[in-house]
Amino acid sequence: LERMSESLSAQIEKLKSDISADMKLLREENNTTIRNLTKSIEEVKTEAVLSVDQNSRMNDLIVSGVPFTPEENLHRYFSTWCRLLGYPEDVIPLVDIRRLSKGAPKAGTASLILIQFAITIQRNDFFAHYLKSRNLSLSQIGFSVNKRIYINENLGPTSRGLRSKALAMKRNGQLTGVFTKDGTVYVKEAGSDRAVAVRTENQLGDIVHR
Repeated sequence: LERMSESLSAQIEKLKSDISADMKLLREENNTTIRNLTKSIEEVKTEAVLSVDQNSRMNDLIVSGVPFTPEENLHRYFSTWCRLLGYPEDVIPLVDIRRLSKGAPKAGTASLILIQFAITIQRNDFFAHYLKSRNLSLSQIGFSVNKRIYINENLGPTSRGLRSKALAMKRNGQLTGVFTKDGTVYVKEAGSDRAVAVRTENQLGDIVHR
C-alpha cells in the first residue's frame, strides 16, 4: 500500500510538472501572438496615416539648392526648368510655387522651394522629365555658380525619417539602393536588384537583419 501511495504521488507530481510546463509554453505562445498582433496593428495604423499624408502631398515637389535673392521670380525659375526639361514654351503646367521658410528668407540662404501642381499627372510628368536628366543647375537661372539643383518628392515626417535611416544604412553598406516613389520609401538589399517598400522602422530593420 505504501509503494502504491508513493507511485501515485510520483505520478501526480509528474502530471503537475507536465501541466505546469504546458501552461508555461501556452503563456509564451500567447505572449508571442499578442506581440505579433500588436506589431501588425501598429504597422496598419502607420500605413493608414502614411497613406493619408501621401495623398495630401501627391501634387507636390520640393526644390533644394537655390539661394534666395530679393529680386527672385520663382515662376520664372519654373518656366526655365520646364524649357530645359523639354517642354514647349506654350505648355507650362499651372503651379503654385513658394519658399518654405518660417520667417522672411534672408539673401543667400537656400530654403526649400515648394511646387504644388494643379494636376497630379502634370506633377508626375514634370518629375519624370527631371529624373531622366537630373541636369538642372544654378547657372541656368542666372547665378554665377554652376552648382546642381535638386528636385525631390515632398515626403512627410515619417517617410523623411525612414529615408534618412535608409541612406545611412546605404552608406554603411547594408543597402545598395534607396529611392522614393509616390511618397513611399523603397530599398534594395545587398545582392538583390528587387526594390522593397518600407513604411516603418521595424520593416526596415527586418530587411537589413534577415
